[in-house]
Order: sequence, then C-alpha cells, then structure tokens
Amino acid sequence: MPMVRRSAATNLGKFAGTVEAVHLKADIMSIFEDLTQDDQDSVRLLAVEGCAALGKLLEPQECVAHILPVIVNFSQDKSWRVRYMVANQLYELCEAVGPEATRSDLVPAYVRLLRDNEAEVRIAAAGKVTKFCRILNPELAIQQILPFVKDATIEQLLPIFLSLLKDEFPDVRLNIISKLDQVNQVIGIDLLSQSLLPAIVELAEDRHWRVRLAIIEYIPLLASQLGVGFFDDKLGSLCMQWLNDKVYSIRDAAANNLKRLAEEFGPDWAMQHIVPQVLEMISNPHYLYRMTILHAISLLAPVLGSEITCSKLLPVVVTASKDRVPNIKFNVAKVLQSIIPIVDQSVVEKTIRPCLVELSEDPDVDVRSFASQALQSSEQMLTKFETKSNRVKGLSFHPKRPWILASLHSGVIQLWDYRMGTLIDRFDEHDGPVRGVHFHKSQPLFVSGGDDYKIKVWNYKMHRCLFTLLGHLDYIRTVQFHHEYPWIVSASDDQTIRIWNWQSRTCISVLTGHNHYVMCASFHPKEDLVVSASLDQTVRVWDIGSLKKKTVSPADDILRLSQMNTDLFGGVDAVVKYVLEGHDRGVNWASFHPNLPLIVSGADDRQVKLWRMNDTKAWEVDTLRGHMNNVSCVMFHAKQDIIVSNSEDKSIRVWDVTKRTGIQTFRREHDRFWILSSHPEMNLLAAGHDSGMIVFKLERERPAFAVSGSSLFYVKDRFLRYYEFSTQRDTQVIPIRRPGSTTLNQSPRTLSYSPTENAVLISSDLDGGSYELYLIPKDSISRGDSLQDAKRGIGGSAVFIARNRFAVLDKMNNQVLIKNMANEAGKKIPLPFAADAIFYAGSNNLLCRVEDKVVIFDLQQKIIVGELQTPFIKYVVWSNDMESVALLGKHAIIIANKKLVHQCTLHETIRVKSGGWDDNGVFIYTTLNHIKYCLPNGDSGIIRTLDVPIYITKVSGNTIFCLDRDGKNRAIVIDATEYIFKLSLLKKRYDHVMSMIRNSQLCGQAMIAYLQQKGFPEVALHFVKDERTRFNLALESGNIQIAVASATAIDEKDYWYRLGVEALRQGNAGIVEYAYQKTKNFERLSFLYLITGNMEKLSKMLKIAEVKNDVMGQFHNALYLGNVKERIKILENVGHLPLAYITASVHGLHDVAERLSAELGENVPTLPQGKVPTLLMPPTPIVCGGDWPLLRVTRGIFEGGLDNVGRGAADEEDEAVDGDWGEELDMVDVDGLQNGDVTAGLEDEEMGEGHEEEEGWDLEDLELPPEADTPRASVNASSFVAPTTGMPVSQIWTQRSSLAAEHAAAGNFDTAMRLLKRQLGFKNFALLKPMFLDLHTGSHSYLPVFSSAPVISLAVERGWNVSATPNVRGPPALVFNFSQLEEKLKAGYKATTNGKLADALKIFLSILHTIPLIVVDSRREVDEVKELIIIVKEYVLGLQIELKRREMKDDPKREQELAAYFTHCNLQTPHLRLALNSALTVCYKAGNIATAANFARRLLETNPTNESLAKKARQVLQAAERNMTDKSQLNYDFRNPFVICGATYVPIYRGQRDVSCPYCSSRFVATQEGQLCTVCDLAVVGADASGLLCSPSQVR
Repeated sequence: MPMVRRSAATNLGKFAGTVEAVHLKADIMSIFEDLTQDDQDSVRLLAVEGCAALGKLLEPQECVAHILPVIVNFSQDKSWRVRYMVANQLYELCEAVGPEATRSDLVPAYVRLLRDNEAEVRIAAAGKVTKFCRILNPELAIQQILPFVKDATIEQLLPIFLSLLKDEFPDVRLNIISKLDQVNQVIGIDLLSQSLLPAIVELAEDRHWRVRLAIIEYIPLLASQLGVGFFDDKLGSLCMQWLNDKVYSIRDAAANNLKRLAEEFGPDWAMQHIVPQVLEMISNPHYLYRMTILHAISLLAPVLGSEITCSKLLPVVVTASKDRVPNIKFNVAKVLQSIIPIVDQSVVEKTIRPCLVELSEDPDVDVRSFASQALQSSEQMLTKFETKSNRVKGLSFHPKRPWILASLHSGVIQLWDYRMGTLIDRFDEHDGPVRGVHFHKSQPLFVSGGDDYKIKVWNYKMHRCLFTLLGHLDYIRTVQFHHEYPWIVSASDDQTIRIWNWQSRTCISVLTGHNHYVMCASFHPKEDLVVSASLDQTVRVWDIGSLKKKTVSPADDILRLSQMNTDLFGGVDAVVKYVLEGHDRGVNWASFHPNLPLIVSGADDRQVKLWRMNDTKAWEVDTLRGHMNNVSCVMFHAKQDIIVSNSEDKSIRVWDVTKRTGIQTFRREHDRFWILSSHPEMNLLAAGHDSGMIVFKLERERPAFAVSGSSLFYVKDRFLRYYEFSTQRDTQVIPIRRPGSTTLNQSPRTLSYSPTENAVLISSDLDGGSYELYLIPKDSISRGDSLQDAKRGIGGSAVFIARNRFAVLDKMNNQVLIKNMANEAGKKIPLPFAADAIFYAGSNNLLCRVEDKVVIFDLQQKIIVGELQTPFIKYVVWSNDMESVALLGKHAIIIANKKLVHQCTLHETIRVKSGGWDDNGVFIYTTLNHIKYCLPNGDSGIIRTLDVPIYITKVSGNTIFCLDRDGKNRAIVIDATEYIFKLSLLKKRYDHVMSMIRNSQLCGQAMIAYLQQKGFPEVALHFVKDERTRFNLALESGNIQIAVASATAIDEKDYWYRLGVEALRQGNAGIVEYAYQKTKNFERLSFLYLITGNMEKLSKMLKIAEVKNDVMGQFHNALYLGNVKERIKILENVGHLPLAYITASVHGLHDVAERLSAELGENVPTLPQGKVPTLLMPPTPIVCGGDWPLLRVTRGIFEGGLDNVGRGAADEEDEAVDGDWGEELDMVDVDGLQNGDVTAGLEDEEMGEGHEEEEGWDLEDLELPPEADTPRASVNASSFVAPTTGMPVSQIWTQRSSLAAEHAAAGNFDTAMRLLKRQLGFKNFALLKPMFLDLHTGSHSYLPVFSSAPVISLAVERGWNVSATPNVRGPPALVFNFSQLEEKLKAGYKATTNGKLADALKIFLSILHTIPLIVVDSRREVDEVKELIIIVKEYVLGLQIELKRREMKDDPKREQELAAYFTHCNLQTPHLRLALNSALTVCYKAGNIATAANFARRLLETNPTNESLAKKARQVLQAAERNMTDKSQLNYDFRNPFVICGATYVPIYRGQRDVSCPYCSSRFVATQEGQLCTVCDLAVVGADASGLLCSPSQVR
C-alpha cells in the first residue's frame, strides 16, 4: 500500500538509528533501495530525508557507494517534487556524503537544480546557495555557482527593477533607488548604466522632490563606478540643473553633491567642469539661487585648495558682498569665514578682512552680526612658541624661568625653553602616558603622574627622579604642588583624590566620594580648599582646613590632646563642602578663580559652567555654550576677567566673565586640544593638542607710544598719557573712548603725534584696521580731564606726514589717502606696489612695507626713493637726525641710511622687542631678556640682562627711558663704556680710546677678542697681564720686543720656537738666532747662517757638530759651506768609501780619489757614462749678515703711549712728566745673553764630561769670540710696524651664514656637509664633491705675482660694487644659480619629449643635486625653488619607473604595472600623453582591455593635438565597450588614491603608513626607513631635518 510505504520511508531513518550495524547494512539498506525506486513520487520524496539520516550512520566510503548515487539520481528525478525535496535537503545531504564527494559529484547536480524548469525547485536551490558554497573552495564557487546566480539575477530581477522605477507610487520608486548600490554590486556598472540610466535620468526630473533627492544622493556612487568620461556625457548637466531646483533640500543636496564629485574626480576636473558653470549662476536674478551658489562655493573651497579658491572663488564672493539683499551679504560673511582657514594670512589681510570690515558696517543687523563673527575668526593667535611631538596631556609653566614642562602620551616629559625655542631636557621613566605635571613654586622640583599608577617627584637640576609615591590603583589624571605646604594633590581613575606630603613621602589624606573617574583636582591659590571634577557629572569642593591644623604643630596641651584623640579614634582631615551638580555628562575640568569666590567647569556635555560660592553654599551662575565637542580643560585668566577653555572640537575659546559671552575662538585644522596652563605671573598661556603644544598670548602687551623731543605720548588703560623725560613727570592727558568690542587684541597698535597741531593719531586692529584722531587742548596736559569725540576712519595704518596732514593706507584699493585735521580726504595717491603697512619717513615721505622688502615713497613726486630687501618688518626707528633708520623684524635688525642703502644686518635667536638711537649714532635695542647695542659696522654686544621685556622710548647719555608691559615708565642707567670705546676705535678717534684705556676698567676676554678681531692687538696687549696672552698678542701685533720678554718669562720651547718664526717673518735675524739658541735647534741655526751668508758662524756650527759627533749635522754644514774636502773626510770617517770616492772624482780631487781607489780595490764604483757633473755650491745671499732691511714708519699712537698702562701710579706719573710718549720704544732688557756665543750652553751640558773622559777633543785653540748682547731694535724716531693679518674672507663668509653653498664656496666642506645633513638629512656626499670644488674654485680669483712666490687667491663677492663698505664683506659669488636650473629643466623636458629618457634622467638628477647649493634672494624665489624640487622629483621617479619597465619585457604583468604607475607621476601634459599612450599600448597588447580603456579615457581628457593618438584612444574605448575585461589582475587601482614608493615602485594607497625623503619628499614604504633615498640619492629616508635653506630671507 502506498500509505504504508510512505510511512516506512518517513520513519526509516529513525528506525535505522536503533538497530545494530550488521542489520543496518544487511536489511535496512535493501529496504532503502526499494523505497528509492518506488513508483509513487510521494514515497521517493520522503526517501530523500532517509538519505541524510542513513548517511550519518554509515562509514564514509559506504555512504559514497550507496547514498551518493541515490542523491544524484534524485536530482534528475522526473517528479519536480522529488527534485524540490533534494534542493531543500541539499545541505544536510552534503554533510552526509562529505566535502570531497560534494565537490566532485554534487556540484553538477546542484547547478542542474539551479537551472531547473520548475520555479519552486530553483527557489529552493537558490535558498541553499550560501550554505552550499561554504562547503566548496572559493575558486570552485566562483567558477561553477556564481555565473549562474548573476545571470539569473540579471535575467529575473532587472526587468522588475525597471518596472518598479516607473511605479506610480513615489514611495516605491524611492525604495528602489535607495537599493541601487546593492544592485550595482551584483549586476555590474556596465549593465546598470545601459539598462537603468535612462530610468535614472527620467527620475531626476520626477515630480516628487523626495525621489529627486534620493537620485542626487546616489549620483556620487554612480559617478565613481562609471568614471569621469561617462559621467560628463550623461550626468554632468543633471548636477548643474539641480542647483536651480525649486525645493531648497534639492538645491542643498546638489551643492553637497558637487563637493563629493570634486573629491572623487579631483580639483583639476572640478576646475574644468564645475567651477565655471557654478560661478555663472551667481548672477541668477532670484536671491535664493544666489545663496545656493554661495553655499556651493563654501563646500568646494576646501576641496579645490588655496590657489583655485583665491583665483576663482574668492573674487566672486567679494563681488557678492555688494549684493542688495541682506541674506546674500550675511551668507557672504559666512562663506568668507569658512575660507579663512584655507588661504594664506596675506590673502586674509588684503582681501577678506577689508570685505568683512565693510560688511560689519552694513545697515542690516544680521549682516553686521555675521561679519563680526567672521572678523573674530580671522584674528590670529599671538603664538610665541610651538612644538611638534606626541599628544600633550599635561603642561606646567616655571614660575620664574622661561621654561615649560610638557608631559606626553608617549610617556616622555619634555622641558622646553619657550623663549629660546629649545629642548632643555627630557625625562622618560614613566611606563605609559603621563597625564599630569607641575613645577614647584620655589624648589627645583616638579611632580608627574601617569598611567603606570605612579607619582614621581623629580629634581630638574640633578636630572633625575628623586622618589616615587605609590598608592593609587588606576591612571593618575592630575598632580599639583601646594603653594605653601609640602603637599601634592593627585586625582585618579580609582575614584579618589590623594594628598601627599612630599617631604615625608607619605599619603596624608584620601578624599573619597566620587563614584567615577576623578578627572582633575587642584588646590585653591589662597584658601584651604580643593576642587575636583569627575565623570560622575559633579564638581566637588573639599575643605582641607583640618588637615592644615593637623600639619601645624598644636600650640597648647588641649589642642595636642584633641589631636591625639583624632589620631586614635579616627578623624576627618578633608570634608566635602559643596557638591556642584548641573552638567549632563562627565565633568573633565574644574578650577578656582585666583581672587574671587568663583569656580569654572567644563564637561562632556560641551558646556562651560560658572559657579559662585560663599561660606554656606555654592550655586550655578551661568552656562557658556559654543563648543561642538567635549570640553577638555577650562580656567580663569590670571590677569584679565576672562575664561579660557579648550575642547576636542579643535578650538580654544575665550569668554568674557562679566558679560558671559564668547569673545574669541582659535581653531586648529586637525588637532584636538586636551590641556591648558597659564603662567602664574605673565600674560602667557599654553595649550596641549594631538601633535604638540603652543605657548601663546591673548593680547599684545606693547604699549602704543610716540616720542616728540623731550616728551612721550603713550596709551595706558584707555587714557592718553604724557611723560616728560627731563623731570620724569607722568600725567594723564585725555580719555580715549573706544567702542565696545567683542574680540580681544583691539588695543592701540601705533601712535603718531603732530607737535605743531598738538594732535595724535591712534591706529588699532579694530574693525579690520581703523584709526582715531584726537586734538589735544593746550591745557589738557596739566588737567587730563577733558573729554572729546575722536574723528574716526578705516585704514590699515595712519601716520602724520606734515604739520597738518596725515596719510591713511587703504589696502583694499592699494592707495594712500591724504587727509587734513578735519579728517577730510584730499588726495588719493595710488601706490605702485602692494603695501600692507606705512611708517613715517620724513616730511611727505612714507616707508612702506611690501612683503619681503621696504620702500620709501615720495608722496609729492610719486616716486620710489629707496628700496631694500628685508625680512618681515614690525617696527621702524629713525635716528634723531633722520639720517639712519633701524628696521626691526621678529628676529632681525637691519640698519640703513635715509635712502635705504643697507649698512648692516643683525640676527637674534630670540625676539627683538624695541630700539632707540643714542646721541653717538649707536642703535640700542632690547630682546626678550637683554639690552644690546649695534654699532654702524654691524658689531653688537650685550649691555645688560633683563628680568622682564621693556620697550625703549628714548636713549639719553647713559640712561634708557622705557615702558614696561604694564605701561609704566622706567629709567634704566647703563654702562656705555664698552660700546663707546668700540665706536671710538671704529671712527679712529684714538685720543678718546687712549683716555678711556687710562680711566676705565675695560678688561675681559670678550674685549681682548674684539680688539684682536678688529686689528688692534697692540691695544689689547695693554689690557692683559698674563704672560702667555701677552705673548700671543705681541706676536699678532708684531711687537717682537714684548714677545721676547714674555718668552723669557715663560721659558718654554714651544714659545721660543713661535718667537723664532715671527722674528724670521720680520727679518730680525738676531732674535731668530737667539730663539734657536734657546731651543738648541742647531739645524735651523745652521740654515739661518746659510741664508744670512754668515760663513764664519756656519764654520763654528760645523765644529760644534763635530764635537757632538753629529755626522748628519757635520755633512749638512759642510754642504752649506761648499767644503768638498770636509765632506769627503766625513764620508771616509764613517766608512762610506764609495761615496767618498765618487765625491772626490767628480770634484777633480784625483790624488784623494786614487788613494780611495786603492783602499776599495775591486769595489771601485763606476761613474755613469755620458753624464756631465755640475758643481753643487750654496747660493750667495743678497744681503749678508745682520737684520734684513725693515720698513720704517711713524710709530702708531698706541705704540709708546700705552706701554706703561696698568703698571702703577708711579709709572703713570713718570709718563705724564715725560709727556712725549710717542718718541721711543721700550726695549726688553736681555743684558748678559750672548747672541753669538753658541757654545755657552754646550760647555756646561755636553762638553764638560767630554773633556774629562776623552782627551782627543782638544778645543782650547778654538777661541770663539763673544758676540754682542741680544740684539735690540734700532731706536730711531720711526720704527718697524709689522702688518697685521686680517680675518680670512672664508671665515667671514661662514661666520653668520647657514647656507651650505656659502660654506662650500668658503672651502669649509665639513660644515657645509653638516648643514646639509641637519637641514635636509643628507648622507651621500660623494655626488656633491665636484660641485663643492666648483663652488670653492668659482668664488675665488687667482693672481700669479712672480715665479718664486705662491699664487694669491682673491675672494669674489656676490653683488659687489664700488660703493660697497670696505669693512662689510659681501657673500661669496656662486657658480650655480636658479636661472641655470631653469635652462636645465627645459633641456630635460626636451630630452623627455625626444624619448632620450636616460639623458633626461641625468639632467633631472643633476638639477636635484644642484638645488641644495644655490642661493636666491627673495621668499618668492624660495617658493619657486621648492616647487622645482617637486617638479624634478616627479620626473626622476617617473623616468626611473619607465626605464625599469623597459627592462621587464619578460614579465608582462610587472611591465603593465610600471607603465600604469608612470601615468600617475605629475608630468607636463605632453609627457603625460606619451606616458598614457605607452601604458595604453602595453595593457591592450597584454589583454587588459578595461585598464587600457581607463588610460584611453584619460588620454582623451588631455585633448591631444596629435590626431593619431586621439584616434587610437577612441578605438581602444570602442573595443572596451564590447569586452570590458582584464586578462590579468594588476596591483593597480586607479580609483583609490595612491603614491608610488620610490624604491620598490609599488603603490602606497591612502591610509597605509609611509615615510618620506626629507629633501625631495619622495614617498616610500615603511620598511625603507633609514635607507638612502633612491630618487635623489642624497638623503636618508625618514630622517629628521629642518628643511631647505637657500635664501638669507629665510633666516630670521
């Protein structure tokens, strides 16, 4: 019965599980086979389930033998229901037969089921596709299963999608559109574009706006898949059309869509296809559409970059600011605010700020509001110091020194000098991040706390950790010293606050109560309170008064007993006084006000809250909103009523405490802020962020002032004040009414005074630059209470130029307005340059600051009077006679005359603050910590140090009048002796020099060194008493007699030797002889007698050598004497008979020769045949005996007059009596020393013993007559003055230069290499050696004098002219210049175009190797040099890749990859076309049609002029449309932005770690770090380097 068989088939599997294995194989399997062949399909389909159950009971091989054939047969069963059951049970069946059988036998069966005629079977099979594919390996699944699934999807679903896209209900269309990206993943972009694109284009104009919106949001994805060419053809016009849609949401989405498209296709594409069409729409008559365009501009600007924004977008926005509709104007303000971070500060100052200033005066209140906000964001932080490092989590200022501690997330603590900008020390004993750090107020200590649960106390003088405090159980967030007691408070993630005694090194109190991480804790600056903030959303104030009483020793017994009870039974040292609740999320920071009962807190709810407290309670005062992310830190400013906060939204905000409004915001582009710190005494703040820290000020502290004769006008506390230098009387003149400002830094910047009109001009940065004109009543100076309204105006700078006229700079129109005292404009004088500031330069003259130079402009004649290249100038100080001017930059001082002819330049490592001219023409200036002077020739020195910076107002005699940062007048008395002395030397006023030497204490090594350097060693000689120093100075000044005296006192061999060298240079043979005798240098003494022709003494030297048994000495002396017989005798005595025979034969002494021949016998040497001997005799000296002829000149003023200075009062009186101090030289008294008695020393030392031991040496008959006393210089009315050697030009060139080229030109190759290593990370200098030699040779000219003298080298200076100052040496002339490189670049381009790639590579490499050794003048040229490096680097890399490709013919895949990479080098368009053509050809031949099509598309985008190239590209595209496939998979994805590794030539995709070359900026994979850059072949990849220095304008 069928019903019975169906029941048996259903339960067969269960029954089989209960029987023994022997019955299973014998009985059950036979039943199973019968059931699988049953006529009823209902029985067979139930038997399918039995297959899976039985398969699990059988062994694998039996299962394959009995079950697998059944499954295969069932998959082809004639009944669809059986096939359906197989498809439904397929995964279980596969598990039963195992993976091997599945792969070999069941895959075809499954594919048949997927293609079954019955839909139910196909559906069931498709439902199992995921599980089935898990059993297979990926290759099998892709080959067998995937094609069918994809084909089925396309065949079945695509028509459904197309019909649903046209559904009458918009929600249906909307849902289909939202799933298009998933459809794209399955069916592919080609088919999607062919089938769905017409429907999408139709939907783009759908009547329901939500459908249109959905299409817009899908466009960027579609564009990225279709490619730029297809997009431009089909969808480009649609994107522009949506900008004019009637619905705001569509227009807004369209603007965002343009931004995403620009990011996808790049700025160049956007510049060509988007920007022109967008900018055309700004003239749309409807203001709503114009607003859309402004919104689109604000979105496109960050993508397009600074250059396109400035050239194309910004002019349109500025034009739109003149729109008549207020909505447009305030949107302009918002757009300009968004553009400010993108463009350079110069663009902000010249273009954006003037536009915003104009909008801030608009009649509409909203326009004014938005313009003011934008102006606020254009304010720049007054950054004083900035570091680059790991994330900074903790900061602390030193209370006295200019130091700051920074604790890093990397575990290092850095100690910086923020004034000098140098790293002093680093401490790295913590394991993990260090979150808190704090300096002690008076001890050389600081404390740190980190994530290693440790608090460490350090001594920065000893450079080590003193001890570690342990107790916290989690990360330590903050640490702080108490200002009075030896306490440290710490906050931790263990939810506690601990107070430690750092002297006893114990924890004295644990404050518990918070129930989440405690983020900070700090002591009150005056009271016994602690404030803490926690992530439990509370701020707690703790009373630690009991702890203080416990620490202080009790005064009486009752208190002592109370103390004991507390210790025994427990007591509370710190109690919670207030719990402040109000934040909605965790509180990150809380701090006390330094004076008022206020607390400020910041939290993760993005709010800053202000709290007030009294003795009994605390309450919330106000909430400050504005941060867009968690507030990290917040504090009160120490000196102003403001709150400063920073946040993870990458901003620092400044709030007004009284008005409780935001007044300033400073933003960084990429870095979140974490910590703030304020200096306890100065107006300095520091903020730590993700990549370092910044030290900054919120406001300028330099008071505005003007000096007029003996009086000073200055602004302080909104009052104009008057100070009289002679009486030092300070009075208040008039109040200055300033409009309320919403920003900081609006104090007066400059002040100009007209004495004839008694008027002042005060300029400030208010409203983007404005001025106020005040007329001071005559009686105001005495009363100071008159009030008047100022005449105001807009202008970057304002300055009086005549008695009753002043000039105002109009930066927007680049002109100067001449106004009268009624503030009425008269003339408008256009400027022939773009000035950004003007200064007074005499009547009707202006000194204008123009980028990297200053210009004096005559307003009447409208001509340029003078021009000078300078760094950025901040202040201008004219001398009293208006003949000289000092131009003060941040780190430089340039001194010039009234026509801006350069005199000297000084560079300072720390900032220059102010300056003034004294009555002698010396410029006195101040830096942050010194008062210094600058002489007219550029010499400088320190007058005194400063505790705090000052601003010089006037220099009068020895008194410097100045203002400090608080606006207080100070008079500082200085010692001007040093610089007056140097000035007198410079001006050759030697009478003053003599007087100062007699009456002043001018000693010191610095003064001696200065006198030596300036060629006055004879003056320096009279400042020193140390004999060694006197000896050195005497040699340098050529004073041989003082040198003899000092050498006698020192009596060391080295000094006698140096004395002999100098005496020989002067030709003083007597002193030379004496020095050689003192050192017993007989060889030099013999040679001296030879060159002076003293044959008599030379004969004596021969005898002495004989006495000393010095054979070589005897021979040399005999040779010098020309005594042949003596030479033969010497040779014979020492056994050199052959040499003696030859000497005798050659000189014609035949009898001697015969005798020697007999002695030699058969060993007689033979003389060379055909050679004619010549007589070797010493030359006869031109002058015999005595000193050489000496140059006689009149004695210098210092020669005699200073000899007795410093020898006592008696000597001075004698000298005064003599009076005639210029008459005679003081001779050294060396009486008793015999010049000629060369045997005097020998008789005692060597010959004494010789007489006793050897009777053969009888020298009694040798009567050597005693010579005269030690020779002295002739005493005449005139004397010899040896010329002094100046400083070598090479040393001058290298003294103050940081340019490697100038060091190489000077011949200092070592320092040039060190500079290049420090600046650019160079290591391989072998390539630069020939260039170094060329530079050195080319910077010198060589003159032959006469044949026996060496060639004289002369330094060749750059830019030398006849009017150059003799004492100021110019920089060296260099053989390499920028114009040469431009010519080489053209040659490289030409070689590339002609296909001579190896030659082109050599040219580009030579450019790359030459660039570090060129010097340019202006900052603009520096930028051009840096741009040239990038251009050449791209060509070198590209050509290296292409040449490598040509070697890879046997590796087609790699050849294609290299060809593809070459197209991504930034080449000129003609060369890019060649690269694209090459890549297209290689890929097409290799069968990678899709990749070749991409290159063809890019080639056509370049609009090739060669028609054959364009035709070829179009043909490839047509072929690709028929077969868009790639034969091989390349390591190349053009959709994913990448750079190419310069060593391995593989792509480095965005997001992957890479390293770069510090010189050429080539990128490399991380493994190449530390290797030599393969592109430039000079620098080390990843090395630290400060950057290219190729211009003096870069040195500040």
